[in-house]
Amino acid sequence: MRKVFVSELLGPKREGLFNDVMDMEIENIIRSLSSTPSSSAVNLDDKLLALVFAVVCKVGFGKSYREEPFRGATLKEMLDEAKSMLGGSIGDHFPIFGRCLDKLTGWSDRLEKCFSNLDGYVQMVLDEHLDRGGSEISDHEKDFVHGLIELSSKKNTSSSCLTKDDIKALIMDVLTGGTDTIVVTMVWAMSEIVRNPRVMQKLQKEIRSCIERKPKIHKSDIMHMKYLKMVVKETLRLHPPAPLLIPRECINHCQIGGYDVFPGTRVLINAWGIGRDLIIWGDNTTEFYPERFENEVDFIGEKFDMVPFGGGRRSCPAFNQATTIIELTIGNLLYFFDWEVPVGYGELNMEEKGSLVVHRKSSLLLVPRKHNWQE
Repeated sequence: MRKVFVSELLGPKREGLFNDVMDMEIENIIRSLSSTPSSSAVNLDDKLLALVFAVVCKVGFGKSYREEPFRGATLKEMLDEAKSMLGGSIGDHFPIFGRCLDKLTGWSDRLEKCFSNLDGYVQMVLDEHLDRGGSEISDHEKDFVHGLIELSSKKNTSSSCLTKDDIKALIMDVLTGGTDTIVVTMVWAMSEIVRNPRVMQKLQKEIRSCIERKPKIHKSDIMHMKYLKMVVKETLRLHPPAPLLIPRECINHCQIGGYDVFPGTRVLINAWGIGRDLIIWGDNTTEFYPERFENEVDFIGEKFDMVPFGGGRRSCPAFNQATTIIELTIGNLLYFFDWEVPVGYGELNMEEKGSLVVHRKSSLLLVPRKHNWQE
């Protein structure tokens, strides 16, 4: 299933579509910000959410389904409810009597409704693709769901073909894992950049010297922006979007720090704590200091100094695409605009909230000012 996910969504088959959609959506957000009245603040949470939803849904499903209501709720509302449910309940931790409490408190009914709504939504996406067919669509335009449908209809001698439930599960993975985490990381990155004028000036200098007044930043330009990559890594170190990653289950008996961990034990990996470990990162672990990454730090390999994407075969398969979206979006935002906190707001409030995914407690409101060479 992981191999199918990577090859059909993240591999060369969708690279052209991904690049085209990214360019189009970044142009849209830059155009929208450019039309903002002078000195007016914009809600970056909403802007970045719209961008990521459009990219993920268009590459995955052919169009953005964000605003289409389903059973009285939008996709965003259903995904927010799903993340709340994934945070767990009393019954998950104390199965003997917790399940009874879940029924009494209404948790079980809420969980069933949440699953039913999302399953119905995914079925709607699948049905639309089946009704439309893929014979008249070019290979370049075919999305992730088209690829899954084609695989499900092929006779594969090495393994059984994909079932409808397999396809729906993969679509669900894209929806629940490919939107909120990227948005949260970009919002934290912009928050830290604006809070640290030194970082913003250094980053803008690098971006603008690399681009030299081109109409926009392309994916290939990002490769030359070393400080931008440091800023993104520092954001992921301080603000991993899923601070405890996804819960794991121990397969074999092992010992960690002298403690026995038995098969079937639920294990939580504290990615937030690892990124702030004094032994690894020194005394200034809470400081936003991208220069600490001047010596390359591998965050998706065998060295576990930081693990925002997990590690091993259970690591996030889309980390390359996620970092590309983050770097390309932030690069364009800092290239075209100078950013300020609205007058009278004082310092940015950096309080957190959330459980499975941790984001800012308050929306990020900033004033975009066109860089003077555009005026």
